[in-house]
Amino acid sequence: MRGAVLCLFVLLLASPIRAQQVLQVLDRLNGQSLEGAVVFARATDGAEFQQRTNAQGVVLIEPKFLVDVRCFMPGYRDEKQSFSAGQDTLKMSMMPLDARLDPVVVTAMASPNAVSRSANNIRVIGRQQMEQLAAQNLSELLANEVNFSMGQDAVM
Repeated sequence: MRGAVLCLFVLLLASPIRAQQVLQVLDRLNGQSLEGAVVFARATDGAEFQQRTNAQGVVLIEPKFLVDVRCFMPGYRDEKQSFSAGQDTLKMSMMPLDARLDPVVVTAMASPNAVSRSANNIRVIGRQQMEQLAAQNLSELLANEVNFSMGQDAVM
């Protein structure tokens, strides 16, 4: 019995103690922690896990020889990075997407298309022009537009 306890003790000493590594996900522009980012990690031995970052933008990863990490979060570009074992704190920064949106045209086919991908000649009436026209409704706003007509359906 004493030999078995001694053998177990020697095995415990010989096996490496693996503490979890901290991976922190940050906003690349302002350096703030990103809560709720989805982190997907894959180690060289094939082990995988997926977890969301906590309020401090942190997930804990079991250290492996090499870890490939992907981060996803709405409003940010997807990021991919590789880390090797032994690093104390792993940091990953995500770039916010541009908040400006391409104007959308709703066609008769009822599917939205980006203006840049439309085959038609599209003209956008901007806010400044709308304010200058001082139109009271959509019909007045579009009254002076070329090749555009607006009417009321007799059925309704």
